[in-house]
Amino acid sequence: MSQEVLNTLREERDQVRSNALAMVEAEDYSPDSEALKKLEERGAHLDDQISRLVKLMDAQSAADALDGRMSKATQKRAAVTTEERPLSWGEEFTRSEVFTGWTGRGTTGKLEIETRALPHSLTSMKDALPSSPVYDLTAPEPPPMIIPLANVISVSTNAIDYVVWELVAGAAAVVAEGAAKPTLEWKPVVTSSSLDTIAGTTSFTRQLAEDASAVQSFINGELQREVTKKVEAEAKAALAAATLPTATGPADAGVSGAVRAGKAAVQAAGYNPNGFLISSDDLVGVDIAGMAMFRGDPYWGLTPVVDPEMSAGDDIIVGDFKAGVQHYRRNSVQLFLTDSHADAFVHNILWALAEQRCKTIVTKPAAMVSVSAG
Repeated sequence: MSQEVLNTLREERDQVRSNALAMVEAEDYSPDSEALKKLEERGAHLDDQISRLVKLMDAQSAADALDGRMSKATQKRAAVTTEERPLSWGEEFTRSEVFTGWTGRGTTGKLEIETRALPHSLTSMKDALPSSPVYDLTAPEPPPMIIPLANVISVSTNAIDYVVWELVAGAAAVVAEGAAKPTLEWKPVVTSSSLDTIAGTTSFTRQLAEDASAVQSFINGELQREVTKKVEAEAKAALAAATLPTATGPADAGVSGAVRAGKAAVQAAGYNPNGFLISSDDLVGVDIAGMAMFRGDPYWGLTPVVDPEMSAGDDIIVGDFKAGVQHYRRNSVQLFLTDSHADAFVHNILWALAEQRCKTIVTKPAAMVSVSAG
């Protein structure tokens, strides 16, 4: 009905415009003609009416399309429920007359068989399992780490080539206009390597999996955090294996003075330090020193990163992690879920696996410094 009204309005508008055009082309044309003005007003009114009707029809079409999609989704779910989907071998057997007519042995009644869809991913598991209370198992925010301070590079393959540049000749200088400019020369060293696969796995029973929200929170929190901790540990190991410049803090200035001396050493090398690696005990000393001096920022503008493997008195690593450390990443932590591992299916056991492919490399040792307290 709306389309018929729209067609009628368009025909009338076209006729009005045709009449107005004929009056304009006539020899006795007058722009002040009342008849022409009425035609113009009628044409404008019809344009406005057509525009409003088209908008309403578009909105109705969009609503109808949405209703249609929702209806199809409902019909699809109903079709699955009403057995329009193919039955598995197990379902064919449990619904056969042979099985349903079997009463067991002795006075045993008929058996009630539970059928369930096997979850293949977190999304399908959430849809397959019944609704359950939502428990907040979100892992706490991790402390500051090296990776966020470093230069993160996304790669598309497992093999990587990283370049370490070394200034071998020349230096920038002040020169007069028209004079020859100084030449600087860098030497690139290309090294081929491959990413590390860092992974962890855990298992849990089907009864625990029925609480779908808690399972997802557990996997996304605890399991993912364990992989992230290992990634961070590998980054710290790369720093420990690198040959870094060394420095010593001012005498009797303690750990806080060592951090400040390290910042100065990195700045003197032409870099912009953004963090330091320290033991938890030594960080307490830095905090107390800052409180005693009423200093608003006890870290001298740097981000502290605690290394649980370090002991009090170990050298502190201060550096421009963004320039000196490159973290190659193929993907973020990925999560997988299956009950097809070994005999897990027959024992109602689900296995969850988290893994990440990455590698952390110290490409510019000169941007870092290992500092001991004076």
